[in-house]
Parts: sequence; C-alpha cells; structure tokens
Amino acid sequence: MKPGVRANQLILVGRLHDRKDLRVLPTGVPIFECTLWHESEVTEANASRSLGFLLAVRALGSVAERIARLQTGTSIRAWGFVAPRRQAKLESAEQARVASNLIFTINEFTLGE
Repeated sequence: MKPGVRANQLILVGRLHDRKDLRVLPTGVPIFECTLWHESEVTEANASRSLGFLLAVRALGSVAERIARLQTGTSIRAWGFVAPRRQAKLESAEQARVASNLIFTINEFTLGE
C-alpha cells in the first residue's frame, strides 16, 4: 500500500435478507438496498467465537440490477467497501473517529459461498 493511502475493502459471504425494491436515483442510477445475514467462526484472543449478524448493504448501477433479481435467502460472496450512510458535517475530531450507521456498498458479487 502506498504511504498515506488507507484501505477500505471488504469481502463478505452472506444470505440476502430483508430487501427493498430496486429503485432509480434522480441521477438515473439504479440502487438496490437490503440486509445481508452473515454467520462465521472466528478466532479472537486465541479462542473460537461464533458470529451472526445483519449488515445493511446497497449496490448501484448494473450490480444493483443483477442482485435485485435474486431471491431472499440467496447466498452471495460480495466485494466492496464500508462507509457511513450519509456524509455529515462533523463538529469534532471525536465524531470523525466514531463510525455509526454504516452500510456495505457492494461493487461485485458471485453466487454461493
């Protein structure tokens, strides 16, 4: 990685959960939003830990059109990045460090795990 560049890349496997209808933004770009249910076993402090959580996700453009055709419960492997739902003006450096209400933007996906 280049000095001064920070990575924000996420690969996650999960099943499509609550979903909204495909819609089109005022700019003409298709957008699809849903939640993704993820389950896994991880190692934390040399101990096994089971995870299960819902994550808000969205996809734009042709990726949104493709993922919107899938049924609830379909398993996907998704690549993308995590960001705040909305960019807000931050009043302090502390606010800049605390990320809440994040959404996973899917740039690409494949079916299955």
